Amino acid sequence: MKQWMMIALFLPVLVSPVAQAASSRDLVRLLETRRCDRCNLENANLQQAFLRQANLNAANLRGANLNGADLRDAYLLGADLRGADLRNANLDGANLVGARLDNARLNQAMLSDRTQIDDRWRLVRDLVTEGLGDRDLREANLQGANLNGADLRGADLTEANLQGATLEAAFLSDSVMNQANLTEADLFLADVRRSQLNQANLTEASLQAADLRQSQLTEANLTEADLALAYFDQANLRQTNLSEADLSGAYLTQADLRQSNLERTNLFVANLREAQLEGVNLRRARLEGTDLTEATLSLSNLRGGDLAGVRLRGSNLAGTNLRRTDLRGADLSGTDLSETDLSDTNLEGANLQGANLANANLEGANLQGANLEGATLQGANLQQADFRDANLLNANLGLTQLQNTDFSRANLYRVNLEGIEILNTEFCEAIMPDGRVHACR
Repeated sequence: MKQWMMIALFLPVLVSPVAQAASSRDLVRLLETRRCDRCNLENANLQQAFLRQANLNAANLRGANLNGADLRDAYLLGADLRGADLRNANLDGANLVGARLDNARLNQAMLSDRTQIDDRWRLVRDLVTEGLGDRDLREANLQGANLNGADLRGADLTEANLQGATLEAAFLSDSVMNQANLTEADLFLADVRRSQLNQANLTEASLQAADLRQSQLTEANLTEADLALAYFDQANLRQTNLSEADLSGAYLTQADLRQSNLERTNLFVANLREAQLEGVNLRRARLEGTDLTEATLSLSNLRGGDLAGVRLRGSNLAGTNLRRTDLRGADLSGTDLSETDLSDTNLEGANLQGANLANANLEGANLQGANLEGATLQGANLQQADFRDANLLNANLGLTQLQNTDFSRANLYRVNLEGIEILNTEFCEAIMPDGRVHACR
C-alpha cells in the first residue's frame, strides 16, 4: 500500500502537465517492475529516472524527457524515441537495435562500445557533442537527425541524406552540400553563408530566417520550401526551382536567379534590388510590395502575377510577358519595358515616368491615372487602352496604334503624335499637344 502511495505522489512529476499522452498505469508498471515493453510513455517526464536494465522493448517514448536518465543495460529494442530528450542520458550497454530516434536530442548522451545503436545515431551524438572534427560526411545517412545548433562549418556533406533532419541555428557556413537530400529539413535560423547547395533537394524544407548569403544553389530544388525572411543576398540561384515557395520578406539583393522557376512563388514585400531575373518564370507569383528596383527581368514571364505596389524603378523588363498582370500603383519609373507584352494589364495609378515602352503591346491595358510623363511609347500598340486621367506630358507616341483608345481628361501637352493613324479614339476634355482642351463629342 505504501508503495502505491509513493508512486501516486510521483506521478505528477513523471507525466508532463502539458502533454498527458502517457498512460498512468504504464508509468506505475515501469516504476514497480522496470518492465514495460510496448508501454505508452509518450511525453512522459522521466528526467534523471533510474531505469537501469529496464525492459522498454517496443515502448512508445515519443517526446519523452529522459534527460540525465540512467538507462545502463536497458532494453529499448524497437522503441519509439522520436523527439525524445536523451541529453546526458547514460546508455552504456543499452540495446537500441531498431529504435526510432528521429529528431531525438542526443547531446552529451553517454554511449560506449557496449551500446547497441545504429551507426547513424552514434554519428549524430558525436556531431552534436564533439563537433565535426575530421569526420567524412560525404554520402552520410543523417535522415531525421536532430543537429540543432551543431557546428558543421566547412563540412563536406556531398550527397548526404538529411531528409527530415532538424538543423535549427546550426553552423553550416562554407559547407558543401551539393546533391544532398534536404527534403522537409528544418534549417530555421541556420548559418549557411557561402555554402554550396548545387543540385540539392530542399523540397518543402524550412529555411525561415536562415542566412544563405553568397551561397551557391544552382539547379537546386526548393519547391514549396519555407524561405520567409531568409537572406539570399548575392546568392547564385540560377536555374533553381522555387515554384510555390514562400519568400515573403526575404532578402535577395543582387542575387542571380536567371532562368529560375518562381511560378506561384510568394514574394510579398521581398527585397530583390539589383537582382538578375532574366528569363525567369514568375507566372502567377505574388509580388505585392516587392522591391525590384534596378533588377533585370528581360524575357521573363510575369503573366497573371500580382504586382500591386511593386517597386520596379530603373529595372530592365524588355521583352517580358506581363499580360493580365496587376501593376496598380507600381513604380516603373525609368524602367525598360520595350517590346513587353502588357496587354490587358492593370496599370492604374502606376508611375511610368521616363519609362521606355517602345514597341510594347498595351492593347486593352488599364492606365487610368497613370503617370507617363516623358515616357517613350513609339511604335507601341495602344488599341483599346484606357488612358483616362493619365499624365502623358512630353511623352513620345510617334507611330503608335490608336484604335478605340480612350484619352478622356488625359494630359497630352507637348506629346509627339507624329505618324499616328487615329481611329475611334476618345479625347473628351483632354489637354492636347498644343495646350487646348479637346471638346467632347
